[in-house]
Amino acid sequence: DNGGKKVVATAPLAKNGRLALRCEGKDMTLRFFWSENGKNWTAIGGEEKADVLTTATAGGFIGATVGLYATSAAGK
Repeated sequence: DNGGKKVVATAPLAKNGRLALRCEGKDMTLRFFWSENGKNWTAIGGEEKADVLTTATAGGFIGATVGLYATSAAGK
């Protein structure tokens, strides 16, 4: 996103404050999920293009990795 940030989805924090995150990739698409118990997963956001992680789109080697995190900032 050219160095910017874009919030694509938000969800309320789990009742007990615990949260599990999961990412699934297929071809050049990523989908993200969250769970309060690690068994029942809820999709968050829609499909996200993964081509921004490629050297062709980025214009060279970017050393990209995919990682998940949660914050209480909600885009602030």
